[in-house]
Amino acid sequence: DTWLWVFQAISGMIILITGPSGAGKSSFLRAGLLPRLREERHWAVLALRPGARPFAALARRLLSSEGYRVEGPTLPPRERSAELGEALEAQPLRLGLELARLAEAQQTPVLLVVDQTEELFTHDCSAETVEAFFSALLGAADEAQEPVRVVFSLREDFLHRLPASLALRDALGQLLVLGPPSRSALESILRRPVALAGYRYDDPSLVEEMLEV
Repeated sequence: DTWLWVFQAISGMIILITGPSGAGKSSFLRAGLLPRLREERHWAVLALRPGARPFAALARRLLSSEGYRVEGPTLPPRERSAELGEALEAQPLRLGLELARLAEAQQTPVLLVVDQTEELFTHDCSAETVEAFFSALLGAADEAQEPVRVVFSLREDFLHRLPASLALRDALGQLLVLGPPSRSALESILRRPVALAGYRYDDPSLVEEMLEV
């Protein structure tokens, strides 16, 4: 069972979810894994996409988390976010410390979810930024006893772009490969959420028409 595997794999500290474009990696994370995970156990979830400025994205997400406090003088939000982002990029291992602080403040484990990590490459981030970002992710969940776990998705055609110097094969706890859903799975995706919400399609043939597209 995929969900059981994922719940068990999260104890392995870091998971890479990969597959071709359109396989449903983002849906698997945002509409599947995260809601199921919240049902099973209370987690503080920080979900983001890296965009063109991945450390700024990390900083903004940290600063928006309940219970997170920044040490030092009070700054306007934009300046505070810029300062934290620059600090994280300069010292990638600091991310793990900040996430551990957040876990302590909220008294719950923290799950960092980075979706569409290939944006690092499609936005032409520098090689130094890419390596620092992956160092931050891997360093954030490098101790089994720490309350921090990391899940990130990456399109399979970008796997070869991962920095080789990070020895990712050893660092990654688990790898989940998603393939395009079968016709029956697509039909379930279209019908089941609608039925669970107590609705139905006005035109019964609409689902078949969508499956034929």
